[in-house]
Amino acid sequence: MSLFSCDVLSFTDGVVVKMTLSSHSGWVTSAAWSPSSNFTIVSGSHDQTLKVWDIRSSTPLHTIAAHEGKVLAVDWVKDYIMSGGTDNKMKLFRVNSQIPK
Repeated sequence: MSLFSCDVLSFTDGVVVKMTLSSHSGWVTSAAWSPSSNFTIVSGSHDQTLKVWDIRSSTPLHTIAAHEGKVLAVDWVKDYIMSGGTDNKMKLFRVNSQIPK
């Protein structure tokens, strides 16, 4: 496991699926599953970015330059990704139609 990776565990039908997603250049501090997709996760990092992943691929769908400091928290609110960071800002990003359902 890379220092800057995110291990994904999914409990589906009693089966544990484990994979590692690596793309951030800083510590991964938060991750959240999409409420509308079984395949989509967002991660936040000390590298000031959010990454949106389709877990069927090892490459992020989107990288969002989110904050001017470390990202501390991410979550989904309907069709939005919400994040908070050490820049003392809370940000809201609209998820576009390219996110798999």
